[in-house]
Amino acid sequence: MASEHDIIVVDDHPLFRRGVIQLLKMDPSFNVVAEAGDFEAAMVAVRERDPDIVLLDLNMKHTRWRS
Repeated sequence: MASEHDIIVVDDHPLFRRGVIQLLKMDPSFNVVAEAGDFEAAMVAVRERDPDIVLLDLNMKHTRWRS
């Protein structure tokens, strides 16, 4: 049996985020535990859920890591 991986999906486009989550749910080894649309919500979710994987859009607007 494959192990399960907890994932948080972070993207500022809700439709894209929904599509990615639907694709991930097709594989029983992925467990989407949260989603976020901005940096602050992502940080809260990571602290609360302690996921194995964060699938993150690095080109989101208004993020701390962009100049």
